[in-house]
Amino acid sequence: MKFSETFVGRAKELTVNKSRLESLLVGTPFVTSVVGDAGIGKTKYCAVVMQMATDFGITVVRSVSSDHGGVGSYWLWRSVFLQLGIPNPFDFDRDIALLSDPVLRSKQELLVFEEIIERIRGASRKKPILIVLEDLHWADEGSLRLLSEFVSNLVDASLGVVVTYREQFEAHSDGAKRALMNLNRVSESETIRLEPFTELETLEVVKAGLEIADQESVTEKSTDVFKRSGGNPLFVAELVQTLKSGESSRLSATVQMVIDERILALDPETVEVLEICSLSSVGIERSIIELVAESESTTLDDIDRAIDEGVRRQFIFQRRDVNGMFEFRHPIVREVIESRIGTRRRSQIHARYLKVLKAKYRNRLQEHSEELVFHADRARPLVKNVEVASYLILAAREAMNSLSVKKAANHYTRVIELSESGVIDGSLAEAMRGIVVAGSGAGRDSEIARYFEQTFRYYVR
Repeated sequence: MKFSETFVGRAKELTVNKSRLESLLVGTPFVTSVVGDAGIGKTKYCAVVMQMATDFGITVVRSVSSDHGGVGSYWLWRSVFLQLGIPNPFDFDRDIALLSDPVLRSKQELLVFEEIIERIRGASRKKPILIVLEDLHWADEGSLRLLSEFVSNLVDASLGVVVTYREQFEAHSDGAKRALMNLNRVSESETIRLEPFTELETLEVVKAGLEIADQESVTEKSTDVFKRSGGNPLFVAELVQTLKSGESSRLSATVQMVIDERILALDPETVEVLEICSLSSVGIERSIIELVAESESTTLDDIDRAIDEGVRRQFIFQRRDVNGMFEFRHPIVREVIESRIGTRRRSQIHARYLKVLKAKYRNRLQEHSEELVFHADRARPLVKNVEVASYLILAAREAMNSLSVKKAANHYTRVIELSESGVIDGSLAEAMRGIVVAGSGAGRDSEIARYFEQTFRYYVR
């Protein structure tokens, strides 16, 4: 397939790597670190770089860290040696005497590293080599130590190194910090941070994937995909596949797995707070989250740490325009987090939101009635229908004040639907009167006569 058919965006970044590969052909080594969230396209980006290198006649070697654990030291490099025809140099790692003496073992490891580096440098004298090491955030400490030593000895060698890792990798361990420090010390070194797709790039993917001629329909679907995915390339691709299968609301197993994996890396307190955040009706307001979460026997310090970790791990971000307000970085991540919450706890959290909002807006309930309706409706059966109806009445009044006639009519209709008895009380009468006033502007003419008669009897009795 043609490149344009399989890869979207990243033109600027690929231009940088193309220039590095051209320099590698004349003996200039380089290091490129490709950084980004899960699903941002690091692997696909590397695939394009590797194809470029192959086209230039460069030997390409690729290895990927294992996320399963228990694979043994130096795992990331064993595939490199195999592809380059270098015998396994790590027999010393099973030497009982070396295992019992850390100092002796460290010295022996360094000698082996020097031998490995010289062998790879020797191979690069015959033909330039590009080594691609993916997912350093899963690499074992031995692999990171060898990487640190290797990139410190690239001078005068026709060797290029491309590594990928997720944000916050440097916080994983001392080995990670040392590896990143040495990667950045290489004279021809750069860090490429892959960003989410723009709306136009998302549209390009949706258009290619769905093959729909109707431009308006494509644009509408693309807007929804971009909104849910936040532009994350993996999420975009998976959502396009669900659209093609006719199951637009279903999350694919791939997306679910990627997000669940990220959630599992969080502290339990952070997960609990993010679950509360996922049920917010609007943005995530820190002061409100603190009050809602605090009632779960979580301290303010715990909540602050959880929010900070959520930001650091790029689940949420702080809005620049409103102090103390946060948003989920990807709406689809919010969907997954929300789906983890059980029915009973979900109702309890919404009930706490309702309690906090009622106290905060006690003198402005109508102004914030949409939020109250959102949480009261979802807090049932902990919140009775009569209370939900009272907030719907406020929301309908607010809608009428803003001339949102259709919205007002919908709220009044909900009040009528929630009525648990045939007796017309004040709220039900107001709702029927509201339909009489708003109904004719919202295609509700058939109901007006009946409601008019019933409200007339109520008010003149």
